[in-house]
Formats: sequence, C-alpha cells, structure tokens
Amino acid sequence: MKVIYTTYDYVSRIAGEYLERQYPSAVTIEKRETNLLFENFNNEKDIICFPYSHSSSKGIASFTTHSLGNFKDNPELGGLPKTLVDAAPLEMLSFLHTIYKKDVPIDRVYEATHHGPFVNKPSFFIELGGNSETISNTDYIKNMIDAFIESLDNRINSYTIVVGIGGMHYASTFTKLAITKNYAFSFIVSKYNVQYLDENLIRQLVAKSKGLEKFVIEKKSLNATDRNRVLSLIEEEGFSYEMV
Repeated sequence: MKVIYTTYDYVSRIAGEYLERQYPSAVTIEKRETNLLFENFNNEKDIICFPYSHSSSKGIASFTTHSLGNFKDNPELGGLPKTLVDAAPLEMLSFLHTIYKKDVPIDRVYEATHHGPFVNKPSFFIELGGNSETISNTDYIKNMIDAFIESLDNRINSYTIVVGIGGMHYASTFTKLAITKNYAFSFIVSKYNVQYLDENLIRQLVAKSKGLEKFVIEKKSLNATDRNRVLSLIEEEGFSYEMV
C-alpha cells in the first residue's frame, strides 16, 4: 500500500505529516505539492490511497471514501474523460468498517465516484468533508489516518463485491449495505451520472471491479427510462442485479 499526500490540500498535508510521524513504516509514503486531482499517475506499482479534504456545499461533516474516475466527456475535477480507475473495494470496505468504530460525532459514508486523478493501479480516496471548521479539525484528521492504518489489518473475510447505481452523491443506502451485509462497493454511480452510462462505461465498471459479483440498483432514485436502459446494459454483460 502506498499513500500519496500533498501540501496543496490542508487535510492531505496534516494527514501525511501525521502518518510520517506515527506510522513511518506501515506504508510507503510520497509527498507532493500540487493538486493531486489533476495529475496522472502512470507508473505506480501498488494500491494507492489519497487522503484529502472534501468540500460540502451544505457543510455536512463526514468521513468519506470513494473510487476514482469520470462518467462525463468533460471532467471538471481531473482524470480522463469517460474513464474509470481500477477500484479497491476491499480496502474501502475495511476503512469504512474501521472508521465506524471511531468515537467521533460526524457521518461516515461512501461517496459516489466523481473525480480524478488517473492512476494505473487500484486506488481510492479517504476524505474529511464539511465546513472550514470541520476540515481544519486535526483530531478528525488523525482519527481518519488511525482508522486507515487499523483497516490494513482489519480485513473482511466474507464480502460481496458490487457496483452501486443510483442514489445521491452521499450514498447512505449503499453505506448501510456495506456495514450490515459487507457489500464491498467498487464504484458508485449517483443518479446524476446514470444518464452518461453506456456500453463502454458498463464494461469498464465490470473490468475495473476485480471479483465483481453483481450490480445493486437504488430503484426509487431512477426514472423508468434510465433504469430500464441500464438494466439492459447490465444484462448484456451477463451480470445479475439487486434492487434496493
């Protein structure tokens, strides 16, 4: 496991510096000084974790985790157009379970896939989101890193690797399934991005979700046209789906 952090982002910097002090030999650590979302990492040799901040327009305080990639032709936050990065579903599931055990008064939730960078190896983000007061809270940042390190030894033995489709950007329904049924989500396509799904992206969701067993659809969040179109694409790839 490798952690890449940057001085460009406050949460990332504090997380990286804490990691270097407290856990210098637990993982490989690399420091950067740029906005990592807009870089391309083409020569990595290990799974990558990016600690970062997340801006919430509603000021929702939360720990989040998500995979990388874009569903649109014009990515606004780095990465490549209509391109997904290999997911790390078990690492995200372990982190989510571990952060749930921390005694901190903020949400813990999957975020939908929505930004770069592009990476040539499985990758994921762990983030602290909220208003300026939340993301400047060093205790929260330390809790996030402590949970990440603990999660490396907190492997889930029984799990189901799935892709989530539908729901909001903060994927509370899918998070509940992760915690209660050990559904390890590789990618989550929010209802806002379902319109962009095509045969190519469905195939990427499959190819970049190693061990994928099925798709999970948040039925009520999708209109009938989008739902039927996506189900047809899934069936063409030979995968089953579960409605929730």
